[in-house]
Amino acid sequence: MSARCLALTALFAVAAGCASTYRARQAPLGDPIWPAAHVDGVHPEDTYEPPGWFLTESGDDHTAVVTRADGFQIRRSSNVQGNDTRWDIRLQGGEGTDVVTMMWSPPTAPRCQGGHPVLDILLDLDAPPNHLLAPRRQVHWERPVVVRGERVVSGRFDRDPDLLRRPSVVDLQVVQHAGGAAREVCVRVPVNGPGVTY
Repeated sequence: MSARCLALTALFAVAAGCASTYRARQAPLGDPIWPAAHVDGVHPEDTYEPPGWFLTESGDDHTAVVTRADGFQIRRSSNVQGNDTRWDIRLQGGEGTDVVTMMWSPPTAPRCQGGHPVLDILLDLDAPPNHLLAPRRQVHWERPVVVRGERVVSGRFDRDPDLLRRPSVVDLQVVQHAGGAAREVCVRVPVNGPGVTY
């Protein structure tokens, strides 16, 4: 099967909403090109559980919560899983880049102002875990997320099957730190459409 057919097959699978993660084979750099960013992959239906969720031996859903009034509690939960779309962006953070927020939108939307706002920002989901506390998908990072060096920054967004079928972008609102100065930048990363293959 030719590379083009594979790319078309993968694009159809993405549009159909399959539950796999698709790695980008070809992806242009975002605009502006520094900090360097490009799409690393997409998970059209990302199943996740909220922080503190666990399954008991009897198969019941429970969530550990801490409130100001009641302190630490274990509460029985109903269906807490959700299905969203996750975009993985490979970002070269250099000496230090703060990811303030992310947006998923059509290319015609205003930069860092339109489209779906990010629900959660996660780091290095596919890297080997360095702890046993919780799966990475349950780690909700405070914002801004500080990135140094090259990291994969993942944004979890509300599902939008129509937007998966046409050209779209992910905007990263970042603050760059270099030489004691800080500057705010909106990096627009093409994630679907011309020049992007999976």
